[in-house]
Amino acid sequence: MVIHSPHAGRSALLSLALAALEHVGIDIALVLPISKVEEANGVVGLWKARGINLIVAAGGDGLVGSVAKYAVEGQLPLGIFPLGTANDLARSVGIPHDLAAAAQVMASGASRRIDLGLSRSPQQSSPSASCPSPRSQEPRLFTHALTVGLSVQFAQVATNKAIRQRYGRLTYPFALWQAFQAYHPLDVEIHLQDVALRSTPSSSLLPAQAQDHLVLRSQIAQVTAVNAPIFWGVFEGSVPSVSFTDRRLDIVVIEQTSRSQLARRMLHFFLSRDQRLPDKQSWHARYPDLLPAELTALPGIHHLQARSMTIFTENEPQPVTLDGEVSTQTPVEACVADEQLELLVPQDASGSAASTKAQAMWTARLRLILRGL
Repeated sequence: MVIHSPHAGRSALLSLALAALEHVGIDIALVLPISKVEEANGVVGLWKARGINLIVAAGGDGLVGSVAKYAVEGQLPLGIFPLGTANDLARSVGIPHDLAAAAQVMASGASRRIDLGLSRSPQQSSPSASCPSPRSQEPRLFTHALTVGLSVQFAQVATNKAIRQRYGRLTYPFALWQAFQAYHPLDVEIHLQDVALRSTPSSSLLPAQAQDHLVLRSQIAQVTAVNAPIFWGVFEGSVPSVSFTDRRLDIVVIEQTSRSQLARRMLHFFLSRDQRLPDKQSWHARYPDLLPAELTALPGIHHLQARSMTIFTENEPQPVTLDGEVSTQTPVEACVADEQLELLVPQDASGSAASTKAQAMWTARLRLILRGL
């Protein structure tokens, strides 16, 4: 069963993707756009009755997140043709962008079970300690990230069809520039449940112990619940220490500052492979409750791991992206779903994308763009 998005960045390659599947011996029973799938009822039962034993998402991160619920419901493996613009989940698990190679992964790759994020509206004014099953109607699954703040403005530009057609491969640099120009801080209250603690102030090892409930009140540029480490498509920024199987989300909170300082901090955090931990003499001393859980020493950035996070914004609701697409609004709760997703990945997948000359080139361009702010 192939589910595709007509609006994906490389959707014109769908026919080549289907031919690649047939070439490796995979029989295609149905090909449908995601809109038709979402309009139908009980589709998973019908698919299984027809003998379908694999779902393929042909599109970007937003499509993969939407298709994941059908794979979970049917207990079917999911394959990915990365036909989107960013394809951050595919990059995170090493799925190649070459269509023939991606098809070969579905034919002879490894099966890997990964955690899923789940978003919903909080039922009360304070966050709930538990999350429902993703099979209920209100919650939405996400495979990559849930975000409030700067990246939402970026997504609103980057997913605009007219802008994609005009700027092509330069859509992301243009969207990033536009997002920074429109940037404004948000007053938030963030509730964290089941927060992982370091065993010692200098240790990054996360034992079973956890803090039940922590609260952060701040003016922020962005807050993100991260499930997959790679960000920004070809720029391949990443969040250190992200695991697909630790049953926690990585929470990254970037506090409000000037545009230039914000750009420098984001570059340092997302593009650096070195990870230093804070101590009691660092700026994190302003947040003594959070200090034992902090995973970065960068001023103005909090990186923690938690089972659940609820975001409240003052004055008015703010848009929220799931897997790079605006899907809901605050207040919003994000947590780890009970179910995992069975994903087909390369046999030698290490869980992160390898650095290449092309990636280095795009990273250099990103640095120039942000420094120009």
